Amino acid sequence: MSIDPGRLLTACFALVCLVPQYVSAQNAPQRLESSAFVRGIATADSVIGAAIGTLTPGAVFLVARNGSVVHERAFGYAQTRASDAGGRASHPIEPPRRMTTSTMFDAASVTKVMATTMAVMLLVDRNRIQLDAPVYLYLHDFRGAHLDSITVRHLLQHSSGLVQWQPLYYQASNKAETYRAIREMPLAWGVGEGRHYSDLGFMLLGYIIERVSGKPLDAFVESEIYRAMGLRHTAFNPKRRGFTGFAATEEGNGYERHMVYDSTFGYRYRGDPASWNKWRTHILVGETNDGNAFYAHDGAAGHAGLFSTAADLRVLIDLLNNEGVANGRRFIKSRVVRDFLTRDRYGHYLGWQQPPGLPDGSFMHTGFTGTYVLGVPRHHLAIVLLTNRQHLGTDEKGFFPNLTALQAAVANAVVRGASGDLSSAGSGRSVAHFEAADFQSGRWIKGNTHTHTLESDGDSPPAVVTKWYKDHGYNFLVLSDHNVWVDPARLSSFVDSSFILIPGEELTSRFGTKPVHVNGLNIPGVIAAATDSTLLGTIQKNVDAVRKVEGVPHINHPNFGWAITQDVLEKVQNDKLIEIHNGHPLVHNEGGGDSPGMEAVWDYLLTRGKRIFGIAVDDAHAFQGEFAPGRSNPGRGWVTVRAGKLEAREIMTQLEKGRFYASSGVELDSVIVRQTNLAIFIRNRGDFKFTTQFIGRDGVVLSTTGANPATYTLSGNETYVRPRVRNSAGEVAWLQPLFVER
Repeated sequence: MSIDPGRLLTACFALVCLVPQYVSAQNAPQRLESSAFVRGIATADSVIGAAIGTLTPGAVFLVARNGSVVHERAFGYAQTRASDAGGRASHPIEPPRRMTTSTMFDAASVTKVMATTMAVMLLVDRNRIQLDAPVYLYLHDFRGAHLDSITVRHLLQHSSGLVQWQPLYYQASNKAETYRAIREMPLAWGVGEGRHYSDLGFMLLGYIIERVSGKPLDAFVESEIYRAMGLRHTAFNPKRRGFTGFAATEEGNGYERHMVYDSTFGYRYRGDPASWNKWRTHILVGETNDGNAFYAHDGAAGHAGLFSTAADLRVLIDLLNNEGVANGRRFIKSRVVRDFLTRDRYGHYLGWQQPPGLPDGSFMHTGFTGTYVLGVPRHHLAIVLLTNRQHLGTDEKGFFPNLTALQAAVANAVVRGASGDLSSAGSGRSVAHFEAADFQSGRWIKGNTHTHTLESDGDSPPAVVTKWYKDHGYNFLVLSDHNVWVDPARLSSFVDSSFILIPGEELTSRFGTKPVHVNGLNIPGVIAAATDSTLLGTIQKNVDAVRKVEGVPHINHPNFGWAITQDVLEKVQNDKLIEIHNGHPLVHNEGGGDSPGMEAVWDYLLTRGKRIFGIAVDDAHAFQGEFAPGRSNPGRGWVTVRAGKLEAREIMTQLEKGRFYASSGVELDSVIVRQTNLAIFIRNRGDFKFTTQFIGRDGVVLSTTGANPATYTLSGNETYVRPRVRNSAGEVAWLQPLFVER
């Protein structure tokens, strides 16, 4: 079904109108649902989802509260078209490249606040720049009858009177030439006469930063801000730095060319349009869209050129929400932050803009490529919405989709939810509540803990197996051959910032005719599989052997050979992980006859008080030949772990905390767990539909919903809640049990 962009804009405006403007806690209703914040995020998600394909090909949406990410979701596609050789034409990509939460975006004018304004704040904090000093104090030849009165504050306020935009690359190919062109250009307004948003003013701020610091702008912000704060995905000219995974923007600089050649379109250019003709025509991926930044500043300017991710931009917003403190360290004095975020006579801040209708003190900025950042100190909120709207192309009049209503609807929905939760904070809480469960900090990391190579009974050597998983988007892999330990050092060429190998083994023994298989994860070498005089003893000895070397055990496919019953599993000690889904065709995940399936076994254990988490694996052996239901092919089961870093011990720790979901095909974007409710945001895929069941004691289905996000509110009688999401193809995601306290 297609959506008319005009109708979508109308709907967004309607939502903005329906969402009340900020209501103070004193005047708000005395009792509101504690899930108001979750509902607000869900509303924002729905609006963004409706915009995909009509206002933008893709988006990344992030919400943080009190310094922690509570929601992060990717929508749609990062790139749908690519340029032909020579860049003169483009063609569709099949399949399109999907958007991910780690996609880097051309921040465009968000550069003005996340690079230039931040750098000026830092230099003001260090007494290297004075806000009310004339520009010529730092750029000594910036002199003239009117130029003499322009101050640093004027540049930050957009009140200097400088021209708003011109294609400076028509007369300049480097920073020195560009600076001279700006200096010699007549002012468009009187100094301080009004607020007239100017790219040229922020170019000058970039030059001031360079003159004062003695470093190029990009080097200064990298060393003094981004690297100091631990940001690893924020940079100018990112392709030169080895970054990949960008959101595509425009096909060349067609929009700017339109502005130059059509005096009625945007800003008027009074020169000869034909006097310069170095226009890019290829689809821009990883190079700044802005012409003045690209052609005249080698990609790094005070007004544009920065690339970043939603996660990194959030950290910078929260630096200001926390008045200059991040990760327990003060970077900027609180006085300086307050000075920059004090509203001026034009109704805005230094560098930042005041968003209409949001709480006092809220600050925001947008970028022409479709970027949007918002801080709401009143509610300790950071909101980032990044889109690649330009990649959708222009309408018949030459304009890109207008995102103003979409951005306002998203912001209002989230802020409204936060204010609803705030006003209900004193209304008491239910006796029954979820144990604290954090699915927000860190990022999702996908991996498989059970697969085989030619070292035991697989059909391919370790290098071929490893390459398959890396090529298919996995971030970690355990090669778990039977009683064989494959040294990851042999495969070090596959390891990089996006993929690691974790050493492992499938300890394989028997008790009589019953196979006993226990995986050892993150172990230092081969472990001899153990046997005992009882089935329980055999399992326990192998679990203990893994623990002895500080590895992590998980019991494999209990229904294989109908070997391990639920009453035996209940008695095993010191185990926290069990396979509830195994992609091998002979392991009987679903049970049969008088033998329950593995989900029923899981509920049996949970109901009896055993805290154990369910994993999915593919147990692949067959990488060659046909991929068919009757063959043990890869990709049929995995875990997606919420971890702070791609490192073996960190992944093991989070697995044993239950900070993951298991999957046979369904992916989740975000999980929010509050005291009495939870919300699961499911990643959309094509026209698939989803059914979510919330399961409790004895496997009883507590609630079923087809909504996305899927939400559940405690009734007070639960001991645990275990969500399961199934799509219309029969694929499943199993979230770990959330335990209830009283």
